[in-house]
Amino acid sequence: MKKIFLIVAAIVALILVLTAFLAFRASRQVSEVPVNTNPFGGLVGSTTPSGTRPGSLSIPTQDGTVDVPDFTREGQPSWAGPDTGYQVAGSESDSYHILYYPEGHGFNITLLAEPLGETRRSAEAELRARLGLPDTSICKLAVTVNTVAFVSEIYAGRNLGLSFCTGSTKLP
Repeated sequence: MKKIFLIVAAIVALILVLTAFLAFRASRQVSEVPVNTNPFGGLVGSTTPSGTRPGSLSIPTQDGTVDVPDFTREGQPSWAGPDTGYQVAGSESDSYHILYYPEGHGFNITLLAEPLGETRRSAEAELRARLGLPDTSICKLAVTVNTVAFVSEIYAGRNLGLSFCTGSTKLP
């Protein structure tokens, strides 16, 4: 009876370790290979990357549109595009990665390093600088802030929000 119990326990432990390994590997792949997830739904507005001013990009907000510098035209990695997202700031090897998805007119900020609160503040500062917008305007954009399980199992899979917008998650 003890022998059967030990075998069953060993099999269960092996399955748990294998599941954890596969989950870790999958979360690493998600952060390393951009995938078109379009997490922003369909905000109303044009999907063409041209603003009303030359060199600008018009992005719909909750109550209109804003023009920002067109970051989609230069300095993009080879994988960047309308389906995979355009890199706004950071990268997969930095502490954060900010992508823009033109189809849903949304930004996705992935926090890739602890402490998450400090990393989010750095990403927010870079987003402000790249867009040239005040916090009140940024809060009207479609922005998701998330992290992955290998960084924080507690906060992975949740939209943490921008720290200066209502409804955001307080981070350590």
